[in-house]
Amino acid sequence: MIKKILYISIVLLSFTLRGLGGQNHSAPYNNDFALISLKSSHTRPDKVYFLKKQYIDGKEQIITSVSLNNGLEIISLRVNCTAPSIIYATYRDVTVPIYIDKGAKIGLYLDFKKIKPSFDFSGSHSSINKYLTAKKGKLDSLSSGSLKDIYSLPTDRFELLNETVSKEISTLRNKYLQHEINHDFEMYDIADMSSLLIIRKVLYPEYHHHFTKEKTPILYDFAELPKDIPFNNKYGLLSRNFRDLLSMYMDNQIRAIKKVNELSIKEEQLLFFDQKLDMSVSIFKNKEIAEFFSTQILINALDLGFVSFFEERLKKARIIFQKAKYLDIATRKFQALGKIGRGSTAPNFQMEERLTRKKISLASFKGSSVFINLWSQGCHSSIEELENINRIAKQFEINHRIVFLNILIDNNLNGLNNYIKSNPLLGTNVVLSGDAKDFLNNYFINSLPRYILIDKLGKIIDPFAERPSSPLLIDKLKESIEN
Repeated sequence: MIKKILYISIVLLSFTLRGLGGQNHSAPYNNDFALISLKSSHTRPDKVYFLKKQYIDGKEQIITSVSLNNGLEIISLRVNCTAPSIIYATYRDVTVPIYIDKGAKIGLYLDFKKIKPSFDFSGSHSSINKYLTAKKGKLDSLSSGSLKDIYSLPTDRFELLNETVSKEISTLRNKYLQHEINHDFEMYDIADMSSLLIIRKVLYPEYHHHFTKEKTPILYDFAELPKDIPFNNKYGLLSRNFRDLLSMYMDNQIRAIKKVNELSIKEEQLLFFDQKLDMSVSIFKNKEIAEFFSTQILINALDLGFVSFFEERLKKARIIFQKAKYLDIATRKFQALGKIGRGSTAPNFQMEERLTRKKISLASFKGSSVFINLWSQGCHSSIEELENINRIAKQFEINHRIVFLNILIDNNLNGLNNYIKSNPLLGTNVVLSGDAKDFLNNYFINSLPRYILIDKLGKIIDPFAERPSSPLLIDKLKESIEN
């Protein structure tokens, strides 16, 4: 009986990682949070921090913190979680990664009985978390000496070092993970270790410095799960650092052969997407990984509104990857985008006006064209464009047939008021009212800045309108008024 229960547990955990039949079965729960129970062996006047990233580089990275004043008691906390991800628990100079998904119940024990405090795991995904912690220790050991010395090693010695660490990580995987789960993590590990070798091939000093100037370089971080790619696939844990590293490597290769300085922002973006898609086919020996990476590039292009480019390159990709697994994800996103295509009715949504705090809706502007400016105080590019919003709004201020609707996506009314006191912004300034998630989904908001142009009948003219800094926008605004 015990063996049968153990077998069922292993199978369920395997399905948690692998998924079933194209649907996300990452957790058999309905709760959109993970429950973490923390206990420590001693009372301490310090706190344990739970972070989105490995290091505290700003308050926005801290999910929560708990005091150890009553360390012998169990402290329970909820962490919002709608998809599998990795967060970090840190106490002083000890940091561990924690794999969570919705509904998980994770036990975390902070032990002070050893020379150095250490964390141990129980409950959901305990074997995975023990493995991730052990792997982190192996990777961190690389930076115990001088990183400069590591990167200046001759190629043969560097590859030997890489091979040694790869074997040690493989041993850890076999120790902590069951066979099926072990297989799922294999590509994740290969990606991290391959990152080291790719750096060696980069000849650009500023790029090399980017990965060596920190005490612990970026590539050693345990990354978040890839966005858009569902978890139920073989490469669900393919390191985001590895993808970012490859992307930057490609950027430098493209800049070396193309005169990008003479291009506009959109022309440069299109060039890079086009070149990266070509390179991703040749850079990977494994076609499945090549398709995975190509899908990410296509989705990024779609997020920025390059619809024609997306359609053209998707057709080419389907010829190259005839047994496609991930391209369907890009297709589904494209179909979702069709709901806000040119000529479709703009989905209505509720807002709160800054000065009056009155609730208003998009429908209340019917009869006037509406230029929507989605911005965030944390987005440098969108803030840079606010000056151009003022310039254009002033140009059209005598014409009341167009509304400049500035939506602060941060949804912080006090923050909006404080900002505008010292940085006047012409137009109607609002925050979203109600569930912002519906608005983001309905309008396909995946990146900022983002601009949307709607006509006086409430129909979408352009779901990805030009930036205010573009001279093309003025003509489109005039056209929206005249028609």
